[in-house]
Amino acid sequence: MTEAPSSEGPRSRRHAGGRRRAATRGNGRVTSTVAGVALAAVAVTLQFLTLTPEEKAAPLASTGALREEIATGRYSAKVESVTAATSIEVPDRGKGKVVDGDGVFLIVQASATVPAEPMHLDAEFAAADGRRFLTTDKVEVDDTLAQPWIQPGWWAKGVFVFEVPREAIAGGSVVVTPDRENVLIEPYPPAAVIDLGLDEAAAGDLVTKAQNPYKLSRGN
Repeated sequence: MTEAPSSEGPRSRRHAGGRRRAATRGNGRVTSTVAGVALAAVAVTLQFLTLTPEEKAAPLASTGALREEIATGRYSAKVESVTAATSIEVPDRGKGKVVDGDGVFLIVQASATVPAEPMHLDAEFAAADGRRFLTTDKVEVDDTLAQPWIQPGWWAKGVFVFEVPREAIAGGSVVVTPDRENVLIEPYPPAAVIDLGLDEAAAGDLVTKAQNPYKLSRGN
């Protein structure tokens, strides 16, 4: 398991001294504006410095629920369903290879689109206790929604697969973000946070019905 921003004075005073005084007033306004911008920048900087490291790295989140379209401005994401499994049959050179999990595999059926700029997306599973889990490395990226370029004009469909402890499932959410390589140069990435609607009872039922194995096909 991989646990994881001058107007001049009055015309009657247009003598040399008046013009100098008018210019001085104009410079004063410019100076005041610059000072105001500087103070605002200091305030923003101080506010940033008071944030915790986690808050500084946190994406700008748009939230929603299962089967809702969550729009971030740069992309939209939707989670259609979530399935549990204790093992997964993954494509392997035309044959199926079964991989077992240390915890429970959560196979999240998702879709995404963009309004303009094509991009790759990634996801994390956010447990209710604050832990974060990356997508499992037991499934190739090519077999997930992280592989294709998300293009404007249509919804790309696929899965994100996580491996999480049983006790972390209840209250969990899926966080869809730009792929992690982009995050390295984008300190405040957007995020679509989707509540899976799994209370203790629903999480227990999901685990009880876990497939063994779940057959994963390329382009799920």
